[in-house]
Amino acid sequence: MQVTEYQDIADLMTGTKVTVFVKNRCRGIAYPGDTKVVVPAWIQSRPTEYQYYYVIHEVCHILVNTHLHSRQFKAVECYWLAEFGIVPIYGKSGRRAYPTQLKSAAGPTLFDSGRE
Repeated sequence: MQVTEYQDIADLMTGTKVTVFVKNRCRGIAYPGDTKVVVPAWIQSRPTEYQYYYVIHEVCHILVNTHLHSRQFKAVECYWLAEFGIVPIYGKSGRRAYPTQLKSAAGPTLFDSGRE
């Protein structure tokens, strides 16, 4: 995917209120209370659905206005992932901040981190 496609996702979610940047860094970051989201360049080598997840995840930090991964955050994240036909699986405990798998709404696994 290209940066413009990441921006299209953010625009759909926020009505053009957030700008997405791709940078050579280890992890993404969102600035709650601001309008910037940074995603790491390495996600571009991952499956498309994972890239969707990553951008959605970071934009959700701005929508919920927090760096935390609270129940409210996960609810908003799950809503937006569902809008793109993606279902996150958070592992056995369900307490993880990041999903261990991404499945399509039809059932097949789209991404598996290999973690429990």
